[in-house]
Amino acid sequence: MRIKLDENMPRRAARLLSERGHDASTTAQEGLNGKNDATVARVANREGRMMITMDARFVDIRRYPPGRHPGFVLLRLADQSALAVEKVLQVFLDQYHIETLGGCIVVLEEGAVRVRRPA
Repeated sequence: MRIKLDENMPRRAARLLSERGHDASTTAQEGLNGKNDATVARVANREGRMMITMDARFVDIRRYPPGRHPGFVLLRLADQSALAVEKVLQVFLDQYHIETLGGCIVVLEEGAVRVRRPA
């Protein structure tokens, strides 16, 4: 799966995804840090990359309706440390085939996963 990690995601998340066989890039690698959300989403869409972020604005279905993008995964965590993010991503990747979530909006919380699929 092609994935783009937003600037608020730790580098170790990209390593974890790569180790699991995913093509993971970061906004930092592409010089997108500090760019507005619309620009980052447009680049991810053009590249066919699902976005993983902690920015709730990306899961606004009025702006990014399911099925009109490669997908968004939002982490809503009280503890946003690199270790906590990695742990939640590991559990998510162990329980879900991320490839089946293309076009969806996924919200990960500690102990819960919500998926909004295209209509």
